Amino acid sequence: MGLKNFKKKKQFAVIALVASALLLGLGVYQAFADTFGVIYQAYGTYRIGGGDTYRLLNIPSNWPGAHGNMRIAHVSSYGALNTSSIIQMDTLSSDVNNGYLGTYPSNISSFTQQLGGNVSWVEQQLSADYMTLRDNQTGNNTALVPFADVINKSGAVFSGNTQQTPNGGYYNGYPTYNYSYGIWSSNAPTATSISANVSGSSVTLHFNNGVPLFSQLAAYHYDQIRITNSSGQTVWQPTGTTNAGVPNVQVESGSQYYSRTDTITPSYSFPNGAYTVSASVWDGVDRHSNTVTTSFTVSNGTSTGGGGGVSVTLSANPTSLNVGQSSTLTATASGVSNGLPNGDSYWIEVLDEGNNGTLGGRNSVTGNYNSATVQTTATSNVARTETYEAEIMDGVTGQVVATSSPATVTWGSAPPPPPPSGGVQVTISANPTSLNVGQSTTLTGTITSGYQNGMLIDIENQTTGQWVGAGAYGSSYTTTTSESTAQSDNFVAAVWNPGNSGVNPPNYTSTPVTVTWNQSQPLSASLMANPTSLQVGQTSTLTATAPTVPAGDYLVIWDQTTGQELNRSTATGNNITVTMWVSQYSATTQTYIAQISPSWSSMNQSVTQSSPVSVTWTQQAITLQLAANPTNLPTGQSATLTATANQNVGSNYIVIYNQSTGQWVGVAALGGTTDTQTVLSSTPTSQTFIAYVSPNASQQNVAQSNTVTITWTRPAFTVTLSASANQLNIGQTVNLTATANQVVSNTGYFISIYDQTSGQWLGSISTGNSVTGSERQTAPTTHTFIAYVGAQNSSANAQATSNQVSVTWVQGSGGGGWQCGANDSDTLTWWAVVGTPPNQTLEEFQATYTTTQSQGVVTGLLDDPGTPSYMWLPIPASQWNEQAVGSGFSWATLDAAHGWTGTEQGGPNASQVVRQFYDNNLLVKIYGRGDGANPVVYVRPDSAFGIREVWTGSPHSMPTSGTADFTMTNPDGSYVTWSEPITIDTATAVNNGDQPNGTTPPPYATEAVSVFTNVPKFTFRGGVQTAANAELAAWSLSNNATTVAQDSAHISVKLDVNNSCGTSSHTINNVAILYSYPDWMFVQLTNNNLAQATGH
Repeated sequence: MGLKNFKKKKQFAVIALVASALLLGLGVYQAFADTFGVIYQAYGTYRIGGGDTYRLLNIPSNWPGAHGNMRIAHVSSYGALNTSSIIQMDTLSSDVNNGYLGTYPSNISSFTQQLGGNVSWVEQQLSADYMTLRDNQTGNNTALVPFADVINKSGAVFSGNTQQTPNGGYYNGYPTYNYSYGIWSSNAPTATSISANVSGSSVTLHFNNGVPLFSQLAAYHYDQIRITNSSGQTVWQPTGTTNAGVPNVQVESGSQYYSRTDTITPSYSFPNGAYTVSASVWDGVDRHSNTVTTSFTVSNGTSTGGGGGVSVTLSANPTSLNVGQSSTLTATASGVSNGLPNGDSYWIEVLDEGNNGTLGGRNSVTGNYNSATVQTTATSNVARTETYEAEIMDGVTGQVVATSSPATVTWGSAPPPPPPSGGVQVTISANPTSLNVGQSTTLTGTITSGYQNGMLIDIENQTTGQWVGAGAYGSSYTTTTSESTAQSDNFVAAVWNPGNSGVNPPNYTSTPVTVTWNQSQPLSASLMANPTSLQVGQTSTLTATAPTVPAGDYLVIWDQTTGQELNRSTATGNNITVTMWVSQYSATTQTYIAQISPSWSSMNQSVTQSSPVSVTWTQQAITLQLAANPTNLPTGQSATLTATANQNVGSNYIVIYNQSTGQWVGVAALGGTTDTQTVLSSTPTSQTFIAYVSPNASQQNVAQSNTVTITWTRPAFTVTLSASANQLNIGQTVNLTATANQVVSNTGYFISIYDQTSGQWLGSISTGNSVTGSERQTAPTTHTFIAYVGAQNSSANAQATSNQVSVTWVQGSGGGGWQCGANDSDTLTWWAVVGTPPNQTLEEFQATYTTTQSQGVVTGLLDDPGTPSYMWLPIPASQWNEQAVGSGFSWATLDAAHGWTGTEQGGPNASQVVRQFYDNNLLVKIYGRGDGANPVVYVRPDSAFGIREVWTGSPHSMPTSGTADFTMTNPDGSYVTWSEPITIDTATAVNNGDQPNGTTPPPYATEAVSVFTNVPKFTFRGGVQTAANAELAAWSLSNNATTVAQDSAHISVKLDVNNSCGTSSHTINNVAILYSYPDWMFVQLTNNNLAQATGH
């Protein structure tokens, strides 16, 4: 059995991809950072190289060699099979031919569907084949199943040998390849028909079916049979099961066939009655066919299959008539009564056995369901004899249960009508007109004009006098013919008028056409190789050609040396060409042939073959060149060594060796053609290098290179000298730094600094490239310095001499340096000459300035309330409690609440002013007793007052800004805080400068600062400034100071003055106590005289 009954061949190819990602998931793949390799050819085998290495953690039993580290190449789609998620694995440095194909479990369904398999069964079968693939570099784990298992469980097999095609890439100098496989898939099984033969109470079933599944996958199939009685009850079924567990089957041997009949004899005695048989077939990979049915009847020991005693007759009237006339056909069924005996419905079908469309343009007429009679008419427009039959069809199963005897109707010729004007024209064509003996040509005769219904057209071979075929009624006729010997035949198309069919001579003939049959040439194949002599690793192209490849055969290229099929044609016919690329990685001669053969799996079935072609690969001797760049350079710089082989060294190493030091240079390069390393020396030297091609990275060499010498020389020394200052005060220190253009380490030289004026060496160093020395002078002077590279602290035989640097020290009587200290202090350090010549010395002096603030005084007071001993009153105290003039208002209740007795001392001239003076033409009044008094001053609620202080401190750090932080507290503890900016009164500053005078430091500086504030009306419970927490600031009218202190609100202040070294602070507790009537009360008075008297 050939493969024509099976599905077409599909291919997939391993594609050399450098970086693909492992895809794993269901529907949407999850991408991992795993890197795949490529397939390359080396030393006559195909291997996987590059990418990460992998290991299988649980190995299938049918993969005995899949141990150890592996590499992976990706499989890409090729042809109809989507293979985007297949990988090819192999152990390191192994031949890919022995490798393993795997895929991801999520792809089982897709591949099985494409190959026509049973998805659920395949997935169940492969559930035990899961294995884990681990990437050794990333640690990723990926689930896989063997791809071959997916293929086989889906009913498909690998076919033929693998194909390797160069893809233009290279891996480590080796060409990379696409690796192709062929797959044959098979169709699911089919059930064609089943029939029943009854003998007494026994029945024999004949089940015709097809099972295309390849026999190497399963050598058996399963017939599933079910027999039911007229009540629908099952009376017999086989007792076997399929390999997937499907019950009620009979196991039958055989697979990979298109049609065969299985005989099943149920072990059952059937009672009289009607029975129905249903049958289907399962193959060895759990694929199920369609179902076919038949019926039979057991009655008194006799039976009929299918219809059970049903018959049909067919009659025609008339049976002889002229062309164009109609005959009535009548079909009548017997043994039926509103259905078949088995209870199924039925219908009658009348058939035109000649398929000439005589039944109203159709070839069949179907009656209604359960109608015992069908009547129709048959008409022919040409003279002919037509045969008709009637059939009864089971309306449930579609099976024929009865067939009538044939009925024949003959149409004779009518008198021909007159020919149409213009006459009849007929032509003939042949395709091809030149061909080989045994081949067929197609002849077509056509009536191009004047056609009449009933005309007959036929084709005659005038050379042999034979008619070609039976001809046809119509306007054209096509047939084929061939000759078994070389000759030329003339053919004409002949036409007869209606009613004159077949009576010679014909009424019309065409112009003849000539067809020539040539003696066929024997099959031949040729093979050419280009080139036939080449170096190992190079590629030769094999080209096979054949003038003709018959259908069913292939043009195949074979490696005759190994017996391996290399490539084959995918087409037949004329002028077939097949190409293949071959290469070897060791010295050898391979012989190749081309065959025309029905097989590509064996060289022993050829029809014909070409002459052998030999291709020789020779191993060129490995040579090695070593180059250095540069070969002369300064110490401390690098040179590049490059070893280059004339060909890929394969499994050998390229190594570079320093013959002068006896050391290997860098890491050896495995394979390839080059090795590059860098070398340097920090000391003057000449070193010689050589390269080897070695099997073990040693001097056991396959080849060795020339030697190269690299010389490092030291450049001339230079040195420069610099000073931290060229002029400074006596007593200060200068730093001098000498810097060379290169290190003096390991040279035996020193970098030294020399004071040419004093003859002193300031320092030297024998490592690195710089040295620093320092010097201080205590008298005005100028010194010149120089630096040398050479012997330590010596200018003799110096390798390099620096520039000269002069430094001058001058008399230092001015300021030195200011330095801020703790607590906003400021310190001045300076040098001064003490004594008189010649007994002068240079000494260091230091003065530290601390900041102070003088006692604060109140210099501004709005609406002075006086004091408890003498308060402010607008009139004598004896009149104060009287009603205000014209107002009718009495203060008695309010006064008493605030301690008023009516006998208090006071008057409109009461004042807290203790002294006054002019400051820059500004009158300054001092209120109260000053800082330290308790309080300093009494203030009226809702009024305002000012504070003035004198700041004393460093003349180098004068005040810049400040802030006064106030707190007012009621006797019940409620309080309010606020801040005001401090004003720096620059006009009051006294500063004599910040420079010392000889040994005397500059004097302290002073400056007045001040702040003015309003007195808030409210305090707040807890200090939380909300309306709910507010209460009026407390005040008293008592003439007792102790009572006033107890009953009134107290104000404290902290004054912070900022300067460039920090902040000085001064706190005055009880700077003010609230006393007497608030300012806000006076604005309510209606007596203008009284209000004006308060100063409002």
